[in-house]
Amino acid sequence: MIEVNKEGVLLTKTDLEFENEGVLNPAVIREGDSVIFFYRETLGF
Repeated sequence: MIEVNKEGVLLTKTDLEFENEGVLNPAVIREGDSVIFFYRETLGF
């Protein structure tokens, strides 16, 4: 079994308002050489 260090995720602000408010439920899929990142935003809640 591998050991995982939980160091958190640090993000910088973007030009996208909804990303700056907050994101939830991140998921990542790797397909060949591409990495796709899915998440929910919190704008309007």
